[in-house]
Amino acid sequence: NVMRSVQAVNLDKTSADIYFRYARYLDKNIQKFSDDAWLQQAEIISSTCTFYLKSTMRGPQHLHHCLPRLLSIWLDLAATLQDAQARKNKDNVLCAALDHASSSLAKLALTMRDWVRKAPSYYLLTAAPQLVSRICHGHAETWQLLKSLLVNVLCRHPQQTFWHLVSVSKNSNPTRKARCLEIFQEAIKAKPQLDKFLRDALALAKKIDELCELKTGKRESRISLKD
Repeated sequence: NVMRSVQAVNLDKTSADIYFRYARYLDKNIQKFSDDAWLQQAEIISSTCTFYLKSTMRGPQHLHHCLPRLLSIWLDLAATLQDAQARKNKDNVLCAALDHASSSLAKLALTMRDWVRKAPSYYLLTAAPQLVSRICHGHAETWQLLKSLLVNVLCRHPQQTFWHLVSVSKNSNPTRKARCLEIFQEAIKAKPQLDKFLRDALALAKKIDELCELKTGKRESRISLKD
């Protein structure tokens, strides 16, 4: 049955549904894996993401399931890999699994970069909150791709994406704040006209904060917004 499913996925080049169903089949299986199994079976996990991507390339009907799941799987695999790499006294089996997982993750990153070039730009916009929430991801190569995804969506949809990032730009966590500002800088390099937009938007956000924190008298029920 599994082989027939694989053959159907390879033969049918038009159906988003068949890619989606096969990705969900794989997804249900990998959810049962332990962390070490994720490393050993990284190729299957990468394939799950790939089939989710293929589904979205054939239409948006499953986008709101495919995109959040593939991003979660990708980022969780990278986090699992990073944690395992930090272990001491790694045996040969674990070292082999780490090499396998690193290779699978690198291939998936290439697939995702290709997908970004071909997919409608609004696809990523739907996932902006999820991408921003993982802005402190510790795996270096994954952070670089995550940053490029956020820069891409900020350049294409600045009005909408800015409001997902503005609170992070003022975050008390120095890493979160620094990474957000790095995204702003990279976006300006890619699209110089964003410089004025981001300066104006940040100024507006600061004024909104000041307005929210404005002290009023105990008996004051109305104030002048203009003042």
